[in-house]
Amino acid sequence: MRTLDLDTDGPYWPTRERGRIVRAGGLAGFVVQDGPPDAPEVLLLHGVAGTTHCFALLIPLLARHFRVTAIDLPGHGFTEVPEEAGLRRAGMVGWIHALLRELGSSPALLAGHSAGAGIAIELAVEGEIEPAAIIGVNPSLVQPRNVPLAGPLAAWGAGLMPDRVVASLLARLARTEVFVDQVLRSTGSTLPPGHRECYLRISRSPAQVQSAIRMMIGWAPHDLLGQLRNPAVSLPPVTLVAGTRDRWIPPQEVRRAARSFPTPPRLIEFDEGHLGPEGSPERVAEIVLEVAERTGVLPR
Repeated sequence: MRTLDLDTDGPYWPTRERGRIVRAGGLAGFVVQDGPPDAPEVLLLHGVAGTTHCFALLIPLLARHFRVTAIDLPGHGFTEVPEEAGLRRAGMVGWIHALLRELGSSPALLAGHSAGAGIAIELAVEGEIEPAAIIGVNPSLVQPRNVPLAGPLAAWGAGLMPDRVVASLLARLARTEVFVDQVLRSTGSTLPPGHRECYLRISRSPAQVQSAIRMMIGWAPHDLLGQLRNPAVSLPPVTLVAGTRDRWIPPQEVRRAARSFPTPPRLIEFDEGHLGPEGSPERVAEIVLEVAERTGVLPR
């Protein structure tokens, strides 16, 4: 089962024309690729409730310099829904490794947005691939604040509500257009034309909503930060990009999470909300290009 339908939803997706279905690790996954095949590769990873549409304006900017690969995570977009364990960070990382092997890819750069930043970091910790650098934009390395659904999630985290009750409540809320607009406003970002329609269609897909909720409930960023405190962990250079208008993951929270890294990451702030790749794709592309030059992936 896929969360969205390529025939009915696909025409509204800005990345549909450049995408294809690739089977790997027991799942059919949606993969978008652009740019010269012989250029250094950058892998783009979206966050909870996202899809490749989050990078629609960023991909062509990066494709001038890189081979760009963007994927729909398991249970998101046009990728099939896995068993429940496949919606946790470790399960997603395992599937991405399988997909990269199927594609014959070895990304030189990992760039993740929100929860995708945590997935990028864990991909590097696992050691199966050796990227030259990691870029985390609006990195969800702590539990988000000021999110309209924060109350039910906090109640679940405190053990006051069971998973099934939280999932049922949030799924009902997510189907309403008013709630979707409230969530989008709370990000502090301005969406490009057409992206609101993508989020509305995501919210109307029960499979997508359930997958997003299960991913959120099992996200546990503190576990990842605990891993990073292990002195044996080795990471490539990490750049964390925080939005000054991001009320979900504000810059001070990014700075606090950065203290858990074995080597202090480079911190950059930009005038943006939580949906940085959608609101400021040009600035995100500049940062990725600068990191590539700084780490020798591209010549200066």
